[in-house]
Amino acid sequence: MAGGLADFVKEVARTFRERLRRLRLAHNLTQEDLARRAGVAVSTVCHLEQGRHRKPGRRTLEGLAKALGAELADGMLGWG
Repeated sequence: MAGGLADFVKEVARTFRERLRRLRLAHNLTQEDLARRAGVAVSTVCHLEQGRHRKPGRRTLEGLAKALGAELADGMLGWG
C-alpha cells in the first residue's frame, strides 16, 4: 500500500483548504476579515487556504469555527 497514509493526509489537507475558502467566501469575508474575527494572523488564513500550513492548532480551528458560525464537531472544515 505505497503512499496510502501520505495520500490520505494530502487529501485531508486539500479538503480542509478548499472548504475553508468556500466557507469564507460564502460569508463574504476577505482573508483579513476572517483573520480578525478568528483572532489569527492574516498569514495563517492565507497559508491554510494555500495548504502551506497543514497542522492548525486547536485555538486556530476554534477561532475559525466561531468566525464562520460553525461547530468543529460538525466537520465544518472536513475534519471531525
